[in-house]
Amino acid sequence: MYFSKKKRIPSSAGFTVIEMLVSIAVFFTVVVLAMTSLLAVMDASQKARAFNTVMSNMSVVLDRMAREVRLGRSYYCGISGGVNNTRNCLYGSVPATSFSFTNKDGERVLYSGPANANDTSMYRRVFGYQNEILNGSTVEIESFRVYVEGSGSGASDSKQPLVTFVIRGQAKSNKTSTRAPFEIQTTVTPRQFDR
Repeated sequence: MYFSKKKRIPSSAGFTVIEMLVSIAVFFTVVVLAMTSLLAVMDASQKARAFNTVMSNMSVVLDRMAREVRLGRSYYCGISGGVNNTRNCLYGSVPATSFSFTNKDGERVLYSGPANANDTSMYRRVFGYQNEILNGSTVEIESFRVYVEGSGSGASDSKQPLVTFVIRGQAKSNKTSTRAPFEIQTTVTPRQFDR
């Protein structure tokens, strides 16, 4: 029979200090890269959630505005208390930052954007009542612009009224990297023909 002699490993065999330092450095480099990627994915996820919240909130606001404007009359770019006052502000001109009209119940309604540089809200007000804030607490409105075309009545006005709202803002966030800016627009025309 054939027997082989096994070699014994000397007791000093193992990793050297240099090999251990290199392996630890490689391990920490991989961990840092993985954490950086994970944090970037988490920020992107927070930004996507914030954007979805903003779009959901603004969709409800714009739907409400469009529904009310669609059934209204006497559209006026700016603030007007007169029930039958009308005024256009066309594309290319200076847009209005507020818009008033007479709703289906005969009440004069005003939609307006931020009142000053520190204000981040959009408002709805029925004349004679308090302002109602339209946007949720997670949405900062930066600008609210309105364009109105064809708001006159009678033989001199051959256009059906057309109201366009342009709203710009962002999702509120403590972190600048997760703020989700947006600009949303809708155009509304009334259901009934202008007479």
